[in-house]
Amino acid sequence: MLGLPTLDVAIGIAFFYLIFSLICTTANEAIARWLKKRPATLKDAIHQLLGNAELENAVLNHPLICNLSPKPGKAKGGSEVPSYIPASTFATALLDLFTGKEPVTDLEVVRNVLTTGDASGGSISTQDGRSIRVPRSTQIALKTLFDRAGNNSDRFHAEIESWYNATMDRAEGWYKRYVQRQTYILAAAIVLWADFDTLQVGRRLWTDSALRTVVVEQARQRVNLTNSGQLPLATYENPEKPEEGKPVQVEHTGANSPLTEGEQALVGSVTGWERDLGELRNELAAVGNTADGKSKSSIYAVWVLMHIFGWTISLLAISLGAPFWFDVLNRFMNLRNAGRAPDEPRAKNAGGSLAPAAAKNPASPATAEA
Repeated sequence: MLGLPTLDVAIGIAFFYLIFSLICTTANEAIARWLKKRPATLKDAIHQLLGNAELENAVLNHPLICNLSPKPGKAKGGSEVPSYIPASTFATALLDLFTGKEPVTDLEVVRNVLTTGDASGGSISTQDGRSIRVPRSTQIALKTLFDRAGNNSDRFHAEIESWYNATMDRAEGWYKRYVQRQTYILAAAIVLWADFDTLQVGRRLWTDSALRTVVVEQARQRVNLTNSGQLPLATYENPEKPEEGKPVQVEHTGANSPLTEGEQALVGSVTGWERDLGELRNELAAVGNTADGKSKSSIYAVWVLMHIFGWTISLLAISLGAPFWFDVLNRFMNLRNAGRAPDEPRAKNAGGSLAPAAAKNPASPATAEA
């Protein structure tokens, strides 16, 4: 088994990766909300599905869909559209547009819409008397689904749902790729802003046994709270769509932060430019005021190269996401509890399995995708 100090250093590094991953995920989610990225992605997918903005806006303005918006009555095909539309709701709204004043189960009306028109498409008449153009590509796609349904209203409805879900699966991929790109950018910014150098953090944990003890205890608390559900890694407005989850906002910290007060203080104690630059100045001062420019230049070069290496490791680790590092941390803590020193008390509720809320994190780009 690994020596306890070595394992404690590994626990500390995994713990800091988890903390910075949570910071990155929270920032990513805040940016996505501010840009209304999920509604915009959904709108783009529906536009691709239906073929033109006119039909797209008519569907989005249907009361069944419009009322899903955060601000009902304002979903005019613009940014105020819902983040998620159930497939059954979409299919019903679309059929209602196609049948006009007739029942949504009237397949004869739907057949006429799908088989009439010219090379550019046909048109439908809404209940309020408007005429909406239906692209030829949309007519062909729906006619294919109509024929496969075999003149059965329920089957046709189900076929439209499957058609919609297939497009939403592609849209989910678009969003996850966006989240992944955004995650790399945010991770780089956070790593440089905090001077989160994996090599330096590992060295401090190895040389400072008191700091190592505090970090392990904080890691234990994080694992216990998350496993017990008191501090999950994410919440979900729609359990059927975990990719639409959002990071938990820890209200008791007095700010919208994903970290507890103890975790925030701990991050500040092992990262930061002030300590790092102070160590560099001390090392340069040790060279003396001699004309040995070569020695000072080599110190600068080694400092820069080692930090670039450490920052790169941190960036790549953070991009793996909070659920990954929580799982790693959970396994390390279980290993440590199994091999603890005879005089070391076992922490209450230590270990445990990964909480369901932690297993379904939105930041996995991957999908966000962030």
